[in-house]
Amino acid sequence: MMYRSGFQGTWSASRWEVGSSVVRIVFHRLNGLLAVAADDLIIRLFDVVASRMVSKFEGHTDRVTDMCFSEDGK
Repeated sequence: MMYRSGFQGTWSASRWEVGSSVVRIVFHRLNGLLAVAADDLIIRLFDVVASRMVSKFEGHTDRVTDMCFSEDGK
């Protein structure tokens, strides 16, 4: 399904429901991974190429304020 984005003249091929307000997004270009931290204290890891969630990191006790990928993308 195609979705119209907020940017003029652009279209999105996929859409992911996070279920909570997004706090932080980090993208790693080399491996196509997108890390999303939300207000529900869960970090979700999406594979942009495969258009699916690949991992979910739960158990944080406080708000996630920053994220980063290592050089090898892990």
